Amino acid sequence: MSFRRTLKIIFWNVGTVVLLIILCEVIVRIVHPEIQVAGTDRKLLEANVYYESVGLKKNSEGESNGVLKKVDENGFWKYSIRKKSNARKILILGDSAAMGLGVEDDSTFVGLLNQDFDYIEFYNASLIGYSSTDYLHVTKSLIEQRKNDLMISDIFIFWCLNDIYSNLPDPDSPEQKSDFIKTITTFLGRNSRLYHFLKNTFSDRSKAYFDYDRQFYIDTNEQLIKSVQNLKVLKQITDTSNVSIKIFLLPYEYQIRKANKPDFFEPQKLFKSLLSDSNFDVIDCSEAFKLLNTPSKDFYLYGDGIHFSKFGHRTLANYLISILK
Repeated sequence: MSFRRTLKIIFWNVGTVVLLIILCEVIVRIVHPEIQVAGTDRKLLEANVYYESVGLKKNSEGESNGVLKKVDENGFWKYSIRKKSNARKILILGDSAAMGLGVEDDSTFVGLLNQDFDYIEFYNASLIGYSSTDYLHVTKSLIEQRKNDLMISDIFIFWCLNDIYSNLPDPDSPEQKSDFIKTITTFLGRNSRLYHFLKNTFSDRSKAYFDYDRQFYIDTNEQLIKSVQNLKVLKQITDTSNVSIKIFLLPYEYQIRKANKPDFFEPQKLFKSLLSDSNFDVIDCSEAFKLLNTPSKDFYLYGDGIHFSKFGHRTLANYLISILK
């Protein structure tokens, strides 16, 4: 076989494979429009806003998982309904779950709360990657350093199991990959819905993240101990400034899926017990989801065991409204 003919065969085979991949990509986009690409626009972020912690860039806008997100003049997520200056101010702290990754601002649980309570304005500083260290930095900056010039009366912290660490390097982490593999998966995650479909079909990422994060919830774990210490220092600041604080514990999809196994909720129970000596008001939001006769995956984004779908945000909002009223 001549060299030219060999190249021709290789060319046609590669071309056929590429066309099949493109065809599959198109089919997945048509059949599963709910699949989102990953990634948050860097235009939304600004370094060292709260000491060493990154924050939201004032008056910016950009996409997060393909959804347009906007930031207001104070550096919080922007909602369409604005409140009077004398409205009660509540600061929301959390990671990407409370940020509302992949969901329009007004459709997130914070946006829905903002619509329901006309006498409360919610300042949502939540951001992807935030942990207990960032919550402490934000509180020190807004309440202590700036002497609470925004007149915040309450802080609500929405706690995910992964909030005890921030970019923790660990070979067993579901996110741990070589630089080369990470470059490829990041590109695919931001551009290919087929990639997300295959990943969800052939692996249980929700279980993988829960199994990884639950290992930190033993009372001798250094990351857990440090997180509890951060929250206790945070509460000292809020107590001094007469700011009330509540902590809301958010469940993973795999926990809701296995709601009939109480031991799967031991991480939240342990976390709550470790805070009990400091008079924290801690509310486990798992009940909002366990009480509904709904498939657990409906509460979360496609192939995602941490971030809520629009339905999940509405479910959580309804639960919080019943508590706050």
